[in-house]
Amino acid sequence: MSIEINLDFEELELAGEAETGFYTYFLDAEGDVVHIKFNYDDCVYLDLKDYTYLAIQSEVLYRLAELVEEAEERYTIELK
Repeated sequence: MSIEINLDFEELELAGEAETGFYTYFLDAEGDVVHIKFNYDDCVYLDLKDYTYLAIQSEVLYRLAELVEEAEERYTIELK
């Protein structure tokens, strides 16, 4: 299994499909790999079980908000 980890917030893209769920990975400001899930509920879910905290730049937060909207649109289209 190949996992693409995005170093540049502008390159953050959704992976997966509506049936199994959308997700992405990125590196936080301290170089930690963060797994993020997008469910069909207008939310973003960060897997934090291995962390005590994350350092996320504002640009990444804005991009994640855009990806929530994109995931919602794709869920709506693909689950029709």
